[in-house]
Amino acid sequence: MDRRAFMKRSLAGAGTLALGGIAMNKTALGSGKLRKPNIVLFFVDDHTVETINAGGLCPNIKSLGETGITFDRAYVPHPECAASRMAILSGHCQTNSRRENYRNEIGSGRRDQISVEGQIWCFGGKITRDEWSMPKLLKLAGYNTFCCGKLKLLNGAKHEKDPWKRQQIYREVLKTYGWDDAGAITPGNLHMHKTEKGYMSTHNPEWRAQVTMEFIDKNKDKPFLCYIASNLLHAPSPYEQLKNANPRHACDDIILDKAPDVMPSRKSVIERVRKAGLDEHKFAPLLWLDDMVGAVLGKLDELGLRDNTMVALIQDNGHHGGKNSAFTGGHDVSPAFISWPAGTKNPGRHYKYPISSLDLIPTFMAAAGVKEPADAGLEGTSLLPVIKGQNEPVHINTYGEVGYTRWVVTEKWHYIAFRVPISRQLTEQEKQVRREAIAEAIKKGDTEKAELLKSLGDRVGQVGRSVMTKPKNGLKAHPKHFLDRDQLYDLDNDPDEQNNLAYDPKYKEVLHDMKKLMREECLRRPGTFAEFKTVDDCSPRWQKMVAQAKKKADAEGIKYGYPPIKDYYAPWQT
Repeated sequence: MDRRAFMKRSLAGAGTLALGGIAMNKTALGSGKLRKPNIVLFFVDDHTVETINAGGLCPNIKSLGETGITFDRAYVPHPECAASRMAILSGHCQTNSRRENYRNEIGSGRRDQISVEGQIWCFGGKITRDEWSMPKLLKLAGYNTFCCGKLKLLNGAKHEKDPWKRQQIYREVLKTYGWDDAGAITPGNLHMHKTEKGYMSTHNPEWRAQVTMEFIDKNKDKPFLCYIASNLLHAPSPYEQLKNANPRHACDDIILDKAPDVMPSRKSVIERVRKAGLDEHKFAPLLWLDDMVGAVLGKLDELGLRDNTMVALIQDNGHHGGKNSAFTGGHDVSPAFISWPAGTKNPGRHYKYPISSLDLIPTFMAAAGVKEPADAGLEGTSLLPVIKGQNEPVHINTYGEVGYTRWVVTEKWHYIAFRVPISRQLTEQEKQVRREAIAEAIKKGDTEKAELLKSLGDRVGQVGRSVMTKPKNGLKAHPKHFLDRDQLYDLDNDPDEQNNLAYDPKYKEVLHDMKKLMREECLRRPGTFAEFKTVDDCSPRWQKMVAQAKKKADAEGIKYGYPPIKDYYAPWQT
């Protein structure tokens, strides 16, 4: 079925797909008085958009929508932190990772990245030094590049006891990934860092604002990229640290000589939230983050750069009813924002069609006038036409993956395909033990026992990760269809995804079309995925790898393949 026919029947009036771009005005492309736009990307952490949607106080973040575009259907391709960060910086999904163990290693072990069947298990992820990335691509247009905050691509520098020297090591490592400068770096989640001096990883958005503003000051005469990856609103408790932490304390045992004076006081954050009549425990951390955004915007204003700076803000993963899961609660990060006053037509608009975080690199490149290198492997689509006034879909669907699960989302429908290869399957007894134990633990509110899958063995852990890494998140929100092999949800009428329509004959045609979209997505990426992409669809090199893995599995007595499914059909074969 062609795309136009699909749009007409299944997307409920989404309109004509726009594949082309629109010409930019002279000031936007720098052919007039203005140069190429500066680019600032805020990549925020857990709970941010959920708190915004709950009525949180965030005037600076909301100003991005007022001076630009609010994206009401924003998604990420991975519902967990590390993989989502890899994707936004590389422009591709985890299955397209350049890491060697995603390309050359097939094994029968439960922890091997690629199964005997040739299917990639998706979790975590890091970009490599030798691939294209956001900073490297923008450097082609002469941009100076800067990053700060949470970067999962680092392995840390634990051998160095001096925290300031560790920061310098991070900076030198990041140069090999395309970053000219960096500051206030955290290798990962703050609450996971226990160093020589003990527990000293503390939220300090003031420090991150300060180092970003210093970079902007030094590079104001040349186009720049700033990537600001805040740990807010992730654990450790932002509220407790906002209220009680020493403002000189920061991440990784850092103690600043002087508390940064670039944002409103921490005390004023709580006072403003109270004045607004909001719960300070829930809403003060958002305003604290918002003050950081405001400080950076203020520096741009001060230097006369704000008008020609494209500022984007998006969250790393969803956190409402299914973080780490294929349900939309894990990968819906709406709203997202892009504000570029000099290049935006009719600012203040809301865009209702699905977009992906993978679209940001193509958008930045289009604004900067960068032509995509042939080997960049970008999977997204530029949103520049939307910024310039288009109000039609740039995608038929977005795509995502976690564990052995893949999904596609259109304007109306969400289809999830859960395909665990036989070589990675649980026995029926193991499945039942896991279901009963986790369900009982959730019922009793026993979170420790809900982590039972980790202690039951690798096979259980792997299948747990096929849908999510922490089953309590998705299982609690979706107990009825948690392990359904095919799942189809009507997002208009069932936004909480409680009614799986995949096995309802009335929706057979919709399921048929969504499966076609899934196959198209799988064919774009390495690896097999059950009926959607078989070994015969893979490259000769991949076919050879799978053949060798099967030969080894036969010698070891390991079964492989996929279980037979009643009433199965592959719509592209009909």
